[in-house]
Amino acid sequence: MSFWLKKRPRYARQHPLGYRIMVYVIACSFIFILFSTALQLSLDYRRELKAIDQQVELIRSSYLASLAKSLWDVDQAQVELQLLGIHTLPDVIYLSLQDKKLSGNLQLPALEAPPENHQVQIHSFNLIHTTASLQQRHLGRLEVSFDMQAVYARIWQTGLSVLLNQTLLVLLIVLVILVIVQRQITRHLESMADYSRRIGAGQLGEELTLIRAKPKQPDELDQLAGALNEMGRAIQRDRDQLQQMVERRTASLRRAKEAAEDASNAKSQFLSTMSHEIRTPMNGMLGMIQLLENSSLTKVQQDHIRVLHDATDSLMETFDHVLQYGRLEEGAYISSESDFSLQQLLTNLMMLMTPGAEKKQLTLALQQPDDLPPCYFGAAGSLRQILTNLLANAIKFTDQGGVTLSCYLTTETEDKDKTENETDQQHALSVEQGSQHIEQRAQTIEQHILRFEVQDTGIGIEPELQQHIFDRFTQADESITRRFGGTGLGLAISKALAQALNGHMGVESQPGTGSCFWLELPLQVSTEQNLIAVHDAEADTPLEVSANSKTYSKHLPTSPALKASTPHILLVEDVEINQQVVQGLLEGHYLISLAEEGQQALQLCQQYCFDCILMDMHLPGLSG
Repeated sequence: MSFWLKKRPRYARQHPLGYRIMVYVIACSFIFILFSTALQLSLDYRRELKAIDQQVELIRSSYLASLAKSLWDVDQAQVELQLLGIHTLPDVIYLSLQDKKLSGNLQLPALEAPPENHQVQIHSFNLIHTTASLQQRHLGRLEVSFDMQAVYARIWQTGLSVLLNQTLLVLLIVLVILVIVQRQITRHLESMADYSRRIGAGQLGEELTLIRAKPKQPDELDQLAGALNEMGRAIQRDRDQLQQMVERRTASLRRAKEAAEDASNAKSQFLSTMSHEIRTPMNGMLGMIQLLENSSLTKVQQDHIRVLHDATDSLMETFDHVLQYGRLEEGAYISSESDFSLQQLLTNLMMLMTPGAEKKQLTLALQQPDDLPPCYFGAAGSLRQILTNLLANAIKFTDQGGVTLSCYLTTETEDKDKTENETDQQHALSVEQGSQHIEQRAQTIEQHILRFEVQDTGIGIEPELQQHIFDRFTQADESITRRFGGTGLGLAISKALAQALNGHMGVESQPGTGSCFWLELPLQVSTEQNLIAVHDAEADTPLEVSANSKTYSKHLPTSPALKASTPHILLVEDVEINQQVVQGLLEGHYLISLAEEGQQALQLCQQYCFDCILMDMHLPGLSG
């Protein structure tokens, strides 16, 4: 279609209305021409047939009687003369006379029979002579051939002449109509279209004026021009009113935005303050509970302390989730990217989750490829939190069987040709994280799409509930909340973290057979070699390694403590309960000095050389 539009004449592209009118007029005219030509051909054909009939009647009335008498008298000269007279008729092409009296056929010597394929119309006449005694004698038969091919040729010649004349007349009429349409209609419509385009572009200052002799009475074009001018004025009024309304709304929105930002800042400040104010006594409670657990207690007291510890942990976890989801909703979450070992991250994660799995007598397995790169660049903390949430949920909702964490590559993309914009972003990121990452980021040339799957044999999720499982404060149903507890924020936080890292999360589950939560995340392969050394598992570590999987069934033993002199630790804390907790946890193992504010801590640092400083960020006076 577009090719045909490009091949149209320039007039058709510039004046489509005039072109269509021309096409319609020509089409209708040619239909009329064909009809009139066909009618003319039909009339001419009838006229030619009538002329032949008249010639036949002339032969019958004028020649047959005299020809019969000449044959009766055996006057061959007279017969030939009469036959020549018949042959001179306009459409007679051949004559044939069968004469019984002369016992043969009498033919004119100069006449030649037409070819067999020649179109002729043959008329036969019986030659009968009436004697003096009124007796009729049949003398023979005369056959006259009329040339129908000549008749058809005259008809077609006349038709072509009529067709050509009428076509020239129609083309002349069409040309006149096009000139009239262009002068009276098309050029004014083009002016109106141009005026409408100017209105669409916002040029409302000028009014439409048709360049033509003003008619005595306003016609349709004048009415259309007036309507367009009125429309332009209405649009101008509406635009002015809309501009004023937009300015008022903009001012109102600006004030609302400032108020919302103030409220958001106030909320953030409140959350930050509440985070510190609530965490401080909560940490103190946890510390005191741990001190009580290490003291001599009866079995009932130990059970009470364990319940108190679990409840405090749950409350602390709920509070952390609410705070973190609030930061994610506000867009205040900033992921910290660095080089990390994915294998070490997964190993540490399995070590962290093993006690919970052993407590429920569940198997905990890790499946990962053996050819993972030693170093990736990305937000290791966010990845660790997502996988921790998924594994914790899997262990929580599984009563028998096990949980498997799988990791494998899906795609690899090379990015050797960096754009200037990406290079600028890398440089800005490097400035924030340290000058040592500039060289490392420049060496990153490959990106992997990693897929993590956490498969459990737990209770599963109904299909209609899977689409809402990642909503905040949402669990499968109320019975799940009553049975297993939780806030319903873990998966919502995980999905928000995945989206912040340009990743995707989903779930596949069947009720009663278990669930599979998956995470696809892009991570850049780093060539950084100066990684902090990690503790390698010894050969006797109870870690079963197969070709494609690693299964953890027991705690990995911790490295033995190094024997050295008693370390000296400075504790900078202004809350008394926290001072007591830390002192209770560390006394007997370390030498502890206490400072309640920053200035006092600086003075102690000038007097002593401390091996470690434990400092609260929020301190009176000089901040931590």
